[in-house]
Amino acid sequence: MGKIVASDPSHERYKKLIQDTLERFPRDVKEKIEADLKKPIIFLISQNEYGAHDEGIIVLNTGKIDNEELCDNQIQYVIAHELTHFYLGQPPPMKPGMREQQETDVEQLLKKWGFTKNP
Repeated sequence: MGKIVASDPSHERYKKLIQDTLERFPRDVKEKIEADLKKPIIFLISQNEYGAHDEGIIVLNTGKIDNEELCDNQIQYVIAHELTHFYLGQPPPMKPGMREQQETDVEQLLKKWGFTKNP
């Protein structure tokens, strides 16, 4: 798997949450994600959403997460959400309506795998 890249030493908590989140996936899903992620894939930086993905790069908005004081379970949900987009091979939404379908697909799998949005 690609390494986890943190832009700030204070992001060690996030690195651990990423590793813990991967361990919560079903074994076959975790193995596929780890096998397919060959380049640095997680940058802990700021942007408008909680997280985003594009071509194997997953971005966490730690500024937004910290400002909204998300608990560890909620942060793991954000991480799992973006990793599930990657697992499904979903590109960033390009067409109207595409985002809604992708989000529905991801939410269904996360529920099946035991991830919840709330603490």
